[in-house]
Amino acid sequence: GTCLGGPIVKDQTCPCAGYEGYRQRLTTTRPFVVTTVLARQGILPSGNVPVPDRMQPVLALFPWPNGRDLGNGIAEYIIGTPAPRNQDTVTIRVDHQFSDSNSFFARYTFDESDRQNVSTLITDQELEYRYQYLTLSEKTIISPNLINELRFGFTRSKANQLPVESVPIDPAMRLSRQAEPLYGRL
Repeated sequence: GTCLGGPIVKDQTCPCAGYEGYRQRLTTTRPFVVTTVLARQGILPSGNVPVPDRMQPVLALFPWPNGRDLGNGIAEYIIGTPAPRNQDTVTIRVDHQFSDSNSFFARYTFDESDRQNVSTLITDQELEYRYQYLTLSEKTIISPNLINELRFGFTRSKANQLPVESVPIDPAMRLSRQAEPLYGRL
């Protein structure tokens, strides 16, 4: 982070601005549950079940297991997934002294961040956040025992969760009005 500041008018007006940037590049190991190789062929502990041809495109969306067999036709799929995170924060503050008994300050903060969140094997989430804060304050010392302060604050927040496909999906397989009959037959 960086911070700059100093008086513009000595003992009266002093601005200060700061910036902080954060970049994180980690990989997270995540276990998921998928069907076993035998279950994809319809071979289950409870007996053999034929797998309809129309199920094959759905099963093809899921990777082959690479971890423990958990029994009953399910197994682990373990993958290292990138989880990038970015954050930028800017703060600006101005203090002004009108007299020994009257002062004012204004502060504005802008905070924007994004990160990718692995939620399932098929879709991830891109999380975007933007926050803005404004504070204005005027203070008057009326007597040693009495202070009058007027403060105004404004906050604006925005948060988006956007789906990001990690596996390409055939448009015909999406849940939509056109695809509902396809899923109804599976």
